[in-house]
Amino acid sequence: MLYFKKYQGCGNDFVIINNIENKINLNINQIAFLCDRRFGIGADGFIEIVTIQKDFFKMNYYNSDGNLSSLCGNGSRCAVQFCFDIQLISNKGIFESNGIVNKFEVLKESVKIEMNSISEIQNIGNHYVINTGSPHFVIFEEKIKDKNIIMPSREIRYSKDFPEGINVNWVEEMDNHLFVRTYERGVEDETYSCGTGVTASALVYANKNNLTEGHIKIKTKGGDFEIGFKKDSQLYKNVTLEGAAKKVFEGQITI
Repeated sequence: MLYFKKYQGCGNDFVIINNIENKINLNINQIAFLCDRRFGIGADGFIEIVTIQKDFFKMNYYNSDGNLSSLCGNGSRCAVQFCFDIQLISNKGIFESNGIVNKFEVLKESVKIEMNSISEIQNIGNHYVINTGSPHFVIFEEKIKDKNIIMPSREIRYSKDFPEGINVNWVEEMDNHLFVRTYERGVEDETYSCGTGVTASALVYANKNNLTEGHIKIKTKGGDFEIGFKKDSQLYKNVTLEGAAKKVFEGQITI
């Protein structure tokens, strides 16, 4: 019997377990089962907390296909809230996710995490490639709300130009914010939001418009974000991702 909690960060949802005693060993198929929306619990990803020290924790993040993955911004924010809720950490500290160490802060209605500094944004025609802990392809386009993004996103995701796959973000510039839709590899579908994706979209927007610092507001199907940054020469640093992270439910399931 596996005890779990389910959290969502702006509509991006995750099954989370406390595995600091290292007694739970799940294989790829079992993780995929837990994330299955028809036969399992249902989630965009699976997270296990494997180490806890004073205001530090280590997590492993897996895509819904069961494979260990790269940094997940929303998953990390949900893991922070999970550890805070069960009093494993205080409201400030650092975490490690799949080899990447960053700061976190739990606020009244949101969770803020530090993201990787970025020095390279590749321009491909009118589109962009950037790695914010996970690789992202960014497309700026108008009237994306009702656009069917699945097939064109899959063409990019499975392109021979990206042998390890890539996430695809569709971005529309609005009056005072960006609207972003993301197709995620590993999920192989559109998610309601993607933390590394909205970060990628914000930094590409800043690069396009020669912004050197500030906060960019972003709306997604699942909720609102704020991305902070400062540019020093060609380096985007002090990059932060902030948004809501909440527990949905908890329970037990037989594997």
